[in-house]
Amino acid sequence: MKADATATELRKTGISVVGDVPWGTHFCYFYQTQQDLLDTLVPYFKAGLENKEFCLWIISMSELLTVDEATAALRKALPNLGSYVDDGSIEIVPHDQWFLNGGVFDYHRVAREFKVKLDEVLAKGFAGMRVNGSPAWMQTKHAEELREFEAEVAQLFPNERIIASCTYPLAPMSGNQIFDIVHLHQFAIARRQGEWEVIETPELKEAKAEIKRLNDELEKKVEQRTRALKAEIAERKLAEEAVKRAENRIRLVIDTTPALIHTGRPDGYLDYFNQRWLKYVGLSLEEIKGWAWTNVIHPEDVEGMVNEWRAVIASGKPFQYEARVRRADGEYRWMLHHKVPLRDEEGDIVKWYGSSIDIEDRKRAEMQWRLLIDAIPQQIWSGPPDGSLDYCNERWRSYMGLGLQELRGDGWQAMLHPDDRDRVLKAWCESVATGTPYEQEERHRGADGGYRWFLSRGLPLRDAEGRIVRWYGTNTDIEHRKRADKEVEAANHQLRSLSGRLLHVQEEERRHLARELHDEIGQALTAAKINTDMLRSAAPSDLCERLNENATILDRVLQQTRQISLDLRPPVLDDLGLVAALRWYVDQQAKRAGLRARFSADSRADEASAPIQTACFRLAQEAITNAIRHAGATTLTVEVRQSDSSLSLVVQDDGVGFDVAKAEARAAQGASLGLIGIKERAALAGGRTRIVSSPGKGTTVEIHLPLHGVEPVAPVSGISQAAFPK
Repeated sequence: MKADATATELRKTGISVVGDVPWGTHFCYFYQTQQDLLDTLVPYFKAGLENKEFCLWIISMSELLTVDEATAALRKALPNLGSYVDDGSIEIVPHDQWFLNGGVFDYHRVAREFKVKLDEVLAKGFAGMRVNGSPAWMQTKHAEELREFEAEVAQLFPNERIIASCTYPLAPMSGNQIFDIVHLHQFAIARRQGEWEVIETPELKEAKAEIKRLNDELEKKVEQRTRALKAEIAERKLAEEAVKRAENRIRLVIDTTPALIHTGRPDGYLDYFNQRWLKYVGLSLEEIKGWAWTNVIHPEDVEGMVNEWRAVIASGKPFQYEARVRRADGEYRWMLHHKVPLRDEEGDIVKWYGSSIDIEDRKRAEMQWRLLIDAIPQQIWSGPPDGSLDYCNERWRSYMGLGLQELRGDGWQAMLHPDDRDRVLKAWCESVATGTPYEQEERHRGADGGYRWFLSRGLPLRDAEGRIVRWYGTNTDIEHRKRADKEVEAANHQLRSLSGRLLHVQEEERRHLARELHDEIGQALTAAKINTDMLRSAAPSDLCERLNENATILDRVLQQTRQISLDLRPPVLDDLGLVAALRWYVDQQAKRAGLRARFSADSRADEASAPIQTACFRLAQEAITNAIRHAGATTLTVEVRQSDSSLSLVVQDDGVGFDVAKAEARAAQGASLGLIGIKERAALAGGRTRIVSSPGKGTTVEIHLPLHGVEPVAPVSGISQAAFPK
């Protein structure tokens, strides 16, 4: 269809010797002087602009013309050229901007660019595209690429809404070059000193003959269609008369129906109200039809009803609106107004049919209900199925200092705290879309400008078929609870800080005691042992036995003192670092418990800060102690690894394992503090803990600590540092 349409539609070229040509025409033009070039291209582009075609004039460096000269010449013929430039109807560009990309000519890319540009201008509403360019600059260095380029363009253009001319100066060209170029185009024209010459290809002559044949056939089809249309018009008149008779019968039925019924045209103009309507308002049809019906609507309801009706006319959706109507005796009564569209076979609206139902009694019942709701000391709201709000009680309105009109629709969203808005609206939209109950904690702005926390809940009310007919909800003030939660959180933070401080003081005390035992008491016991050994060698036999007993006691006390010192804080942790300390500790505990132990470590672990190394060592102690005491394991694996940001400790055993969830529940009740101790110590160092275990499958404790820990824990407010001896 596209090819036929473009082939039969002729376009004015503005070139007298060429006349009209079909879309897809690709011809060449040889010229001798600059004036010859302008005499041809200026009317060529003028005709294109005047016929709503997009024009692209590519000025080549091989031509006797510049961009400014081309623009000036075209402006003489078109004084309003500026308006065409402003609305994007024409572009005059140098050849390197169009043909070259980074100084490189790629004829495939250029051909694609023509197609892309054509699609772009067609989307903007142009009839097509008119192009002129001069590929002559390629004739010397890129002759083969020129032929390939012209051939590719010749294949692209025939079925597109584009007319393209290629201009070549005659002076530098040989006869063979001219023949090559003519062969690549549908036809060629030449202008020398004001004289025209035309060279047509056989294909063009055949195309013109085909166009003439098609136009003749088209004229015959138009004549036949005209006769058919006359017959259709006659049939339509008969159908219209039948429709009119049917409408008269429908109006008779409507007038005798005990309901307020009206009809309207597709544009919203109400053209008919039945007799019951006219009697109800005490007016004639002439006084109420069109848009005059708004005169009987309550002044407070008119604007909303008219705006909603106009929106429905545009969308074509059914209309439903509650508004008060003035009765003939002057009393306003609430009515529910319905309108539905009648469509033809093509889906176009041909008529609107509407009815109005008196709902005054229902509205009064609703008013009584709202008075009751307003008296309840709770924020209550409701709205239609679409999730908008049409009612909130006095309690909520007084809190925000706003009226119901300001809150209706989505006006209530303005009172949400900016930090809560996206979260709350997303949750509410999901509830409306899925029909699930809504519950969110959110902050609402009060009349004083301050925000308070509320627990907002919403529930859908459904009809017998399960359709949501209304949403009802409440807002409960939880500001005091949220403040209490913050106070608890602050207290927990203080407790955590206190725990960190206690651990820090405890570690310092351990360090101090270990040094005292190792340096002072250990040395004193060693000296006493040496003195005892010396006395034993010189003592009488009756004292020798006693001295031997003393030596044995001193050996045992000295050994215990050393072990206590190591348990408190092994010197190797301070002297050689974490890796050496853990290796020593794992070997020592494995020998004591009779376990097979494997230890591996990243030497970079010693680069962590001193507090992190201490925390890692203590966590390893606790995990290994738990495995020895409770797991019944035969193999123990300890690994320490360091990444760019954290230090990782993994302690794994092949013991009896346990149910982690149950163990955590017992720990929460105070039955076991092992898990809590490990997690708390890791958390105080800014780390995280993962424990994997199940009955009969062993246990893995995985801990990740930041390389440099958290900020040093300051003394908790209100607690003297003197309470923690050093």
